[in-house]
Order: sequence, then structure tokens, then C-alpha cells
Amino acid sequence: MELTVIHTDHRGHAIEIAESARRDGIDVIIVHGGDGTVNEVVNGLLGIPTGLTLPDRPMPAVAVVPGGSANVFARALGISPDPIEATNQLIDLLSERRNAVRGGGSA
Repeated sequence: MELTVIHTDHRGHAIEIAESARRDGIDVIIVHGGDGTVNEVVNGLLGIPTGLTLPDRPMPAVAVVPGGSANVFARALGISPDPIEATNQLIDLLSERRNAVRGGGSA
């Protein structure tokens, strides 16, 4: 597994990062931030709305490690508000996904 860390430095930067990740064929985007950052990443992946269908291109999976103040999205998914525990949850899920792919199952 290869990990690249990119810090946002302006409003809309997470959109740009997600667009680039999609174009580059990245498998998973891990968002460490709050609801606004998660929103930007999803908007960057989906692009400009063109109707009710998803874009016809590979989409990275999106994982969240809460880092904002409210983290409503992460709480709704049952992700721990503690970043360390959330990271452990993420590692477990990524391991399950990798094992399912290797074993021919689906994740």
C-alpha cells in the first residue's frame, strides 16, 4: 500500500485533490477533516452534476477520519469521534476489503 498525504491550503482545495485522485486512478481517499472537507471531496469526485447518474469512470472509495467540530457525516456512519480509534476502524475495514479482493469476494 502506498500512502500520500496532501494538506489542503485553501477553500476548494479538497475538490481539486479529489478530482486529481479520480483522474490518477487512486483506490481510496482518506479524508481527515470535518463535514465541509468531506463535502468538497465528494464534489471533486462527482464533478458538475449532469443528471441522476454517476460519472462513467472509476471512483475511489472515500474513508473519513473525523477532524472537524461537528462531524455529522462521520457520526451518522458510526465512525468513532476519536481520530486514533477512527483510524483503527479504517485499518480494519481496509484489511477486510483487501482480503475480500484477494479471496475473490466483494467488498
